[in-house]
Amino acid sequence: MDVFAIKYVYDKLKSNEKFENKAEKINEVEVEIPVDVLASATTDVVSAGSNIFLGITILYVFLLIIWLALAIWAVSLSWSSNTVIGYNPLAKGFFAFFAFFFATSYLFSHLIHKLDLLYFIDKLQKRGMSAPSIGGKKK
Repeated sequence: MDVFAIKYVYDKLKSNEKFENKAEKINEVEVEIPVDVLASATTDVVSAGSNIFLGITILYVFLLIIWLALAIWAVSLSWSSNTVIGYNPLAKGFFAFFAFFFATSYLFSHLIHKLDLLYFIDKLQKRGMSAPSIGGKKK
């Protein structure tokens, strides 16, 4: 919807412009470009365009590899931390699914919310107390 609103405003402002195009007089001057210069200029533009496309493709592949690494790490953290907490496998799979697709958000929320809980459970287990169970089967 924003695109349509922006296009509408652009069309309204464009129709209200009241100036003359003074660049039309420049087009009346004839300039001849040698054929060899013209041919080399077009090949340079084509090769520059393909180099930019190659660079963007490599950038996207690099970002995809980084995203996959973060997603796998997020799934691993999700599964292991939910195992420590005591969730059943269905819940662990559900959280791992969302951890995979929203890896960076999950990693930040894991750092902010779940890390303190895991440290608390670890301290309880070291003292010999049983960790609080939040679902699943009791041992």
